[in-house]
Amino acid sequence: VVEPNNTVHAAFAAGSMHPERTIPLVVHGDEGRGRKRLPVMVVNTHGLIGAGCRAFEEFHKDAPRMHQQAMPVNIKGHSVDTRFLAFVLSKKAYGTDSRYLQQMFDALVADLCELSTIGIKVKSKSGDETWRCAVVGAVGDLQFFTKVAGNNVPERFAYLDGHAQAYLQRQNKKLYCRYINELTVGFDSYQKCPQGAWQKASDTTLLLEIFEDFCDVHASMASENAILGWTYTGVVNLNACVRLLYRSGLWMTQRQALDASATGMNFLKSYGHLVISWEYMQELLDVQENGSRLNFVA
Repeated sequence: VVEPNNTVHAAFAAGSMHPERTIPLVVHGDEGRGRKRLPVMVVNTHGLIGAGCRAFEEFHKDAPRMHQQAMPVNIKGHSVDTRFLAFVLSKKAYGTDSRYLQQMFDALVADLCELSTIGIKVKSKSGDETWRCAVVGAVGDLQFFTKVAGNNVPERFAYLDGHAQAYLQRQNKKLYCRYINELTVGFDSYQKCPQGAWQKASDTTLLLEIFEDFCDVHASMASENAILGWTYTGVVNLNACVRLLYRSGLWMTQRQALDASATGMNFLKSYGHLVISWEYMQELLDVQENGSRLNFVA
């Protein structure tokens, strides 16, 4: 099954959507350049089932049954024929903090939700049928995903901070920077590396504990995202190493020294994996096989 966590599978199982009357599509976004080289966001929907392409037709020319069963993709012809334009917005019209761009995305999401839940009525020989559209993914350039992902940054920080406050209350600990938000983390944009703004060294230790606890609770997120997964593995080993160093005396036993060096090395190796390419990380990360994150990291 492709994307087993996609909600469309639950809808099929519940009977609220029927595969034979569901049109799969993706949202496509591209921040190109218009007149005077000024950025302009172009967003459209792209149905996945279509007339195929030249290579598809050539491969299936002697196998009409396979041609029908394979279900050709929708890339043949001009983009005007294969895609449905949602909106075009110049960067000048994005508004402060891209508020108007966000409103355009919100309106598009509302339309897509209506297409998947209410659907459209189609007349057929057997009578009226309800067809629905299911968004199964998104494609586009880096700027498109940056804008889309950046729209809910405050909500993401609020969610993480909510977990942090609950952890602090359970553990009866105090975070001197008080909250986890864009200001304390030093998050400015996706184009810049955040610089932590907290002052107390003890906050660093506590924030790492909170991060590990957050990933423990949301382990599925770490298993599906290579960057988060390697960060999680690195923090688990770093926390274990630091705890051991604090608990041990000035003279460590041989076992303590081995454990400290192993977890410390695992942290360094995990950190190294974070600076290599995304494609390579996806091949390396397999949480299901790793078992405990304190195990040796290759």
